[in-house]
Amino acid sequence: MEIFNQEAILVKIGFMNLYCESFKIEAMTSLTEQPTISGKSRITNKFKKATKLTFRGRVYDEGNPMYFIAIANNYVSSNVSEVKYRNINLTNCIITGFSAEESGNGILSVTITLTTNDIINYKPEEQ
Repeated sequence: MEIFNQEAILVKIGFMNLYCESFKIEAMTSLTEQPTISGKSRITNKFKKATKLTFRGRVYDEGNPMYFIAIANNYVSSNVSEVKYRNINLTNCIITGFSAEESGNGILSVTITLTTNDIINYKPEEQ
């Protein structure tokens, strides 16, 4: 079975709605290494870096699509109380950047990046 297209998925980012066409998540661990007498290295410390989430999609707002831009711009470097995507919920996300492009048809193409140190709360879909 071939998939020809995927329906955009609604992402709620605080007061903003984005119809997501692609999603990327990055999580890493930072390590501190020290040399040993034998010339090898030893891990002396490790910590989880903040998780980075990138959503790309469209914004629809029949009345004023620029509302999203105003809200996103005002919240850059600020905490967003809640992000909901599929069956994951995130709290205490920081908007670290966004870009938007309007093609003249009332639809904004948006990329928004958020960062969080909190755990991802996963709730399975009810069947």
